[in-house]
Amino acid sequence: MNALNRIADCVEKRAAILKRVPVLADLAEQTSIRSKALSKSTINLEIAAIRKVVAAVEIEDGLLAWPEGTHPRDWMADAPAEDLDGLRVSLDRPYRTIMDDAGKLLERDMEVARRNGFDLGEEEMIELLSGKRGNNGPRHDQKAQRHLTWRDLMALEIELSDHDPLDSLTSLKSGKTRLEGTLRLFINVTWFTGMRPVEVWACCLMVPRTDIPFTQEMRDMIVADPARAIGEDLMMTVEQAATHTGDSLGMTARNAMIRAGAPCVLMITSAKTRNANPELKSPYRLQILKDIPLRQLNLIALATQGRRLRLTDKRKDSIRASMTKLLKAAARREPLLADLNLNLYAFRHSFATRAKRAMDSHEAAALTGHTSEATLHVYGERNVRKGGKTKMRNEDWLPSPDPVFAAMIKEIWERPSGTGPAAAPKM
Repeated sequence: MNALNRIADCVEKRAAILKRVPVLADLAEQTSIRSKALSKSTINLEIAAIRKVVAAVEIEDGLLAWPEGTHPRDWMADAPAEDLDGLRVSLDRPYRTIMDDAGKLLERDMEVARRNGFDLGEEEMIELLSGKRGNNGPRHDQKAQRHLTWRDLMALEIELSDHDPLDSLTSLKSGKTRLEGTLRLFINVTWFTGMRPVEVWACCLMVPRTDIPFTQEMRDMIVADPARAIGEDLMMTVEQAATHTGDSLGMTARNAMIRAGAPCVLMITSAKTRNANPELKSPYRLQILKDIPLRQLNLIALATQGRRLRLTDKRKDSIRASMTKLLKAAARREPLLADLNLNLYAFRHSFATRAKRAMDSHEAAALTGHTSEATLHVYGERNVRKGGKTKMRNEDWLPSPDPVFAAMIKEIWERPSGTGPAAAPKM
């Protein structure tokens, strides 16, 4: 009984972090998640105890009657009989199978928790969601606060202006880590592109090939179907192009665009493995960098060098957690940011807000990687309206979405239920 009561307490704490109502299936999920924080023997005992209690539950007058000694919550007593059947089936699986669910459950829940303002390292997040550690007090809702403006970004730039991003990236390999420059790089690039912080480590900048002449047909292909243009070898990585010129990465990219009369393309390896529309699942998404200002191009080109460091996931997560602490410290020194609960996801939220204002929702979805219309609606500020056409300033610049992928999202959103799926774009 004590084991079930303990797990039920953890379920309610986890549901509060995820801002949703607990359901009966959460008892099995919570046990799976706890296997990442507790010993195997402890989890085996918990599973056995919960199995015994759940097997003894009866149905009386349409309500679930839990055995004496348990403290059933409303969501436990009022659950329908079919939910109880589903819980029993889930708990009757082999112990190892139950534990194997933990990875995908944590991946899903950690993304939601971070969007809700719980910006912790991986180990801390596992302890929090599993119930091994407490909630450490209330957190501000990341979605409810105002989005970051260009002025906010420049205030942070001033705070971090003494720290060079290139030197900082280099220090990640040397062992004498100086993260302020890496933080400066991440906040800018996330604000420009809307990448998830973990995606910055795996992005790649593709530039028009510098060793072939470009026809108008080739230029049009890069803009209309960038995946096909890459597949047909019309583009090369910025590193490949730089070996031919000896210029900096940013200048190499700029000169390649001028020479070809065509834009660069940012290839983002998608960090999200679960998708509300599985037929749109793709290992990457593309952003077309049309009319990109040189400052933004320089920083994006530099950020793509993170993938060459070959850091482990654990190291990346440790760096992210440390950068979050530095970011909060910098924000405390700037009165303009006093009303904000800042983490790296705040810059992605700002991007989503600006994208929804500037373009149709399916295009904003293609840029952010949110292929669910409902998810896109709650990401960034809600109920934003598209603005009118004005002269673009550097701070207003946004990448353009992959038109093919954006059209697929639109088609699926408008598709009557019951029709067949479409395939995500391939290279």
